[in-house]
Amino acid sequence: MKVRLYHTIPAEGRMSSEVYARELATALDAVAAAEVEVVHAYPRGRLRRGLARFPPAARIGGYLDRYLVYQWRARSFPADVHHLIDHGYGHLGFSLDPDRTVANFLAAMLLKFRARALPIERYPYLPVLAHRVDIV
Repeated sequence: MKVRLYHTIPAEGRMSSEVYARELATALDAVAAAEVEVVHAYPRGRLRRGLARFPPAARIGGYLDRYLVYQWRARSFPADVHHLIDHGYGHLGFSLDPDRTVANFLAAMLLKFRARALPIERYPYLPVLAHRVDIV
C-alpha cells in the first residue's frame, strides 16, 4: 500500500505539522515497512521564492503556490491513501479521491478558545487572532 504524505510550504513555519509528518513516516516504516510505502509530496514554493525581494508579491506567490500549483500537482500523485498533514491544506482534497484521503485537524484547541468553551483564567487573544487570519 502506498501512503502519500502532503507536506506544507516550509516558509509558512508550520513546524508541528512537519514534526508530526516525520514521526508518522518513521512509525509506519517501523510497524509495516513491508506492507506500507510512505511517499512524501512537497510543495515547491517556486513563486514565493522567486518573488522574495518584493514581500507583497511574494505573499501572493505563496498563495498561488499553495492553492493553485500544489493543487494541480496533487492530481497526478498516485497513492492508496492520501494524508494531508495540515488541515490548512484541506483544499487539496478537492483534487484527490475523497474515499482515500485523510486530513489532520490540528487547531481544535483554538476553536475551543474562540468559543470560550474552556475554563481558563486568561483568554489567549493573540493565538486566536492569528488563527483567524491564518498566519499560524
